[in-house]
Amino acid sequence: MPMTRYCLECGYSRQGLSQDTVCPECGKADIFEQQREVCASLAARPWSLLWRVMTLRRLPKGWWVVLEEQPRSPFQSWQIVVTGVLILFTFCALGLFVRIESTTTLFLYDVNDPQRSAITELWVRTDRHNLATVGSSYTIQMLPRSAPVVGSNPRTGYQRTTRFAFGRDPSGSGPNPRLVGYLLAYTIAFWLLSRFVLLPLITRDRRAAAFRHAARQTAVIYVAHVVWLIAASLVGFLATLTMSLISTVPLHWINIPWVILLIVMMIIGPGVIWWRVISADTLRHEFPRRIWAMVLLVGLPLVAVVGIRIMSPWLW
Repeated sequence: MPMTRYCLECGYSRQGLSQDTVCPECGKADIFEQQREVCASLAARPWSLLWRVMTLRRLPKGWWVVLEEQPRSPFQSWQIVVTGVLILFTFCALGLFVRIESTTTLFLYDVNDPQRSAITELWVRTDRHNLATVGSSYTIQMLPRSAPVVGSNPRTGYQRTTRFAFGRDPSGSGPNPRLVGYLLAYTIAFWLLSRFVLLPLITRDRRAAAFRHAARQTAVIYVAHVVWLIAASLVGFLATLTMSLISTVPLHWINIPWVILLIVMMIIGPGVIWWRVISADTLRHEFPRRIWAMVLLVGLPLVAVVGIRIMSPWLW
């Protein structure tokens, strides 16, 4: 039994109407065959599809209903997912060896000295903020007093220098490589939840061939999400560098931009990407359970974050 076709402009049923008959509801021409070619062409170019998804542009009208035949894509969905895994793993692995080192020296000075010249140095602390890890490692070296404390009003001051460093963390405590596994597990978990929970729950007909073919092609969402995570890490890393160069910023504040950006991208980013993808077609028709879509687009990333965090002791 042939599937009922709907107007791609407004969702009106075109049952019994010929292809050259305009839609009685919106007065628009039937563009089903035209959009079938457009969508099949885009599906055959995975990198173009990835760029479109990554830049939050809508997919062509009819994406979820016109792909009745398997598009001739050079990649299978699992190959696209593996590509995302390799990109994220490579970035995180290299990021373990790229860091910002901030060296802070605490010293005593006389409050009456306008130059705040150091009377004696007390300790030197070196903080290391890696590109691919949350938080930082640090070492403290207590220094012998190089001069007697003189002056009537000694005060403590500090000065900080910052530089890029590469290689293994010399402190030995180093960044925790488990973050690489955490991010990989999170992104895979979110893809599985989105593909096999979100879409089947909110769509009208998950058994339709067009839906299955379109859903397979949206594996590029995984790679788009990975790229967004990497972009957030780079921006957060630069923010950390900027804050570390400002001597008045407390050390425990320096990682805050990195953490905020990463959390925002892990929780809000995937929902924004998915919303743009499912809005390619008339939401009321193809995705009638819109309230579920909004709830799940916010809830699924939270479930992925919390679930992987709870399971992390058994995963690594």
